[in-house]
Amino acid sequence: MKSMTLHDVLLKYRPHSGLTAAPLIDKLSVAKPGTDPWGLDLTEEEREVLGSVLAERGDPPTQLEVERSLAALTAKHLRGHERALTQEIAHAEASGDNEAVSDLLALKRVVRRGAEGLEE
Repeated sequence: MKSMTLHDVLLKYRPHSGLTAAPLIDKLSVAKPGTDPWGLDLTEEEREVLGSVLAERGDPPTQLEVERSLAALTAKHLRGHERALTQEIAHAEASGDNEAVSDLLALKRVVRRGAEGLEE
């Protein structure tokens, strides 16, 4: 089985969704390798974010830093799902749908374990 690259993960799972920089990350992730990021069709805000990031750090991140950042983004995304599930559980409880409550609680446990595993 082929392991997923950072590019694959960004495109398939979009762990960066909801972030202010998400549109910039989307544009960078679909650009061809070696593309000059300044040549992309960026908004003024995206240019400011890109400039800030590049000025803050001149050297490329290490593999470990990329993995940790991706894990943190994914954990944050899972925590959002966990909050949404809490609301769904409350609605199911209010409607008396015990089967849905049971299913949603099991799903919430899985999501919580996934997030906790990424945060270790």
